[in-house]
Amino acid sequence: MQHPNSEEIGLAAVDAVALDNIKDVGATLADSILVPVLDHSLLESIPVVGIIFKMAKTGVAIRERLFIKKLGTFLLELQSVPAADREKFVKELNEDPIAKQKIGENLILLIDRLDDIQKASMLGKFFGLYIIKRISHDIFRRYSIAVDRAYLPDLEALLSLTSISEITQIDLTEIQMQELYMLGLASAPLGKEIEPIHKDYEELSGSKSSTTVWLTELGIYFRKFLSGDY
Repeated sequence: MQHPNSEEIGLAAVDAVALDNIKDVGATLADSILVPVLDHSLLESIPVVGIIFKMAKTGVAIRERLFIKKLGTFLLELQSVPAADREKFVKELNEDPIAKQKIGENLILLIDRLDDIQKASMLGKFFGLYIIKRISHDIFRRYSIAVDRAYLPDLEALLSLTSISEITQIDLTEIQMQELYMLGLASAPLGKEIEPIHKDYEELSGSKSSTTVWLTELGIYFRKFLSGDY
């Protein structure tokens, strides 16, 4: 997505983080009610003007409806972050315009690339953790890349696991484990003998071994953070 004023849009997205009515703004964007209309008077009558009006001025196409929906979903996830923390985050960025511009532009690029609305929700959760300094900017970027590149069902399968350390081909398919490895969330798949007491031992066609991987530290906390188990 090419925007003549993409820098402005990125800065507006960062500023939106500190809004008191971020829930309403996020819900409005996520519903994408305004996109087909793009009426300036209507936009100016609602809190979302800081973002949508700037986008309207760039002459964006209908394709941006999905982008706006993803942006709204991203912002909705930030409503759980205390307003004081969000305000402090934006205030600190205002003191470093270069950093603010870079973060804003990266956010726009990330959100635009996401191929599923649910991924925007995941990205919002991680950005919220970054705001409260639960994770560093480097870790946020690593998780962002993982979310961007992943096949969503693979991440959903990871979240559904009962174990947070060791997983086998019984829990996930071999290709799912390979993908988690490529994302840096799991170790390289290795062969391992299956214990006779394993619940699925007798159903493995007589085989006594299965592919096994261990979640990396990055993978363990990726799962914990998205599951709210931290």
